[in-house]
Amino acid sequence: MELTMASMQAGNASMLGTGYQYSRGLAFTNTILARSQYIYFQEGYAISNLPIGLLYLRAEQSDRVYPTFQLTTYDQEMAPDVILNQMSSGSFNIRYELLNLQQYALKAGEYHNLIQLEPKNNALFSQVSPNPTRFDLVIPRVVSPNFINRDVTLNINQLSYYRNGFTYQVPFNSSVYHSVPVRAEFNSHSPYFNFSSPHNTIQNNYVEVSNLQMHGGKFINNAFYRLSDAQQFLWQITDIPVGNRTQLYYGFKLTSTDLKSSFLQPGTYSTQIQLRLMDANDHRINRDQAINVHLEIPEMTEFQVSSNQVDLALNSAVAYLQGVNKDYAGHLVLSKNGPFQVTVRSNSAWLYNGPNRIPASTISIGPVGSDPRITPIEQLSYDPQTLILSSTGIIDGSYNIRYSIRPTAAHQLIHVEKGRYTGLITYSITAL
Repeated sequence: MELTMASMQAGNASMLGTGYQYSRGLAFTNTILARSQYIYFQEGYAISNLPIGLLYLRAEQSDRVYPTFQLTTYDQEMAPDVILNQMSSGSFNIRYELLNLQQYALKAGEYHNLIQLEPKNNALFSQVSPNPTRFDLVIPRVVSPNFINRDVTLNINQLSYYRNGFTYQVPFNSSVYHSVPVRAEFNSHSPYFNFSSPHNTIQNNYVEVSNLQMHGGKFINNAFYRLSDAQQFLWQITDIPVGNRTQLYYGFKLTSTDLKSSFLQPGTYSTQIQLRLMDANDHRINRDQAINVHLEIPEMTEFQVSSNQVDLALNSAVAYLQGVNKDYAGHLVLSKNGPFQVTVRSNSAWLYNGPNRIPASTISIGPVGSDPRITPIEQLSYDPQTLILSSTGIIDGSYNIRYSIRPTAAHQLIHVEKGRYTGLITYSITAL
């Protein structure tokens, strides 16, 4: 009997054995006794894990079908030993049935059992042939995956992922039905992600798929491997479980370094991953599964100003002569996953001290020392001016800002009414 994957999954199989001969001999009543020679099916010269109790027998002769019984190592009657219902001499068939297969681990291979068939009464000329009869069982090499979720979206929708990394476990378990050890290999159809964005000005077409890591297999904590367009090892399962179905886990990971280096452009990054599950000992037996993976990265912004008050004091002759400045380390801290600009403006053209006022253009804003990322603004104005312009995104970018009153502006304040002049400055960050 050769099983199929369908019969293995159903847990039962049946076949009709023909060509058996029975002679009752010179006995008034007689029947056939059947028993197994082994307790377990034999695999070559080795004992398997499959008990002979999986096998059920039933004698059939002409229009008579006799009761089914479970094979054991003890003699059992194949038909009643009564005159009105006994088997006639001549040919007969045996219906072989395997039941409850799903309760065992069906390992691919060739198995056999010897069944002794003998007359119950050893009368003259009584016999059964062939005796013993050999029952062969063939379990095929099967690898059949079932991936429930073949379209996976990774939502990179928090800037914290750029700091701590991103890990996603696919929520629906997949499985593989197998009668052999299974090896899985995977690859991407392309070395680069396919990038798309609603903003036509944004392009990021050469992000390597190796930035994405994948894991999978029997255990949820299996090792991660970087994706490639070359087929490579992912996992291997060596044991055959009861019922022959192994639950599979798989998930994805992006490190913070990879996110910051390659994914600082909002949009959709897509690739198709080809999973090949194969017989670990015969790679010709294999099944492919395609998984479409999409990284959805929306536009995200974080912007902080470390101090909400800036004080510049003209309190000496030197200050009026040389001007004054004050530095604020880490004054602007921002994260933006795409090109951006930061502008600054005064909320009014003037700074006020009661009824008195001085021009907001008295104030200058720029970097502390030399910072090519910052464009100095010599005269603050009511109209926005670009302080920072970046063609790439940044995560936790820190900017040291210097506020100053330049010497020429300080000279012009000698004769104004003394006191505290205040105003509001607004920083704005926008995507490019």
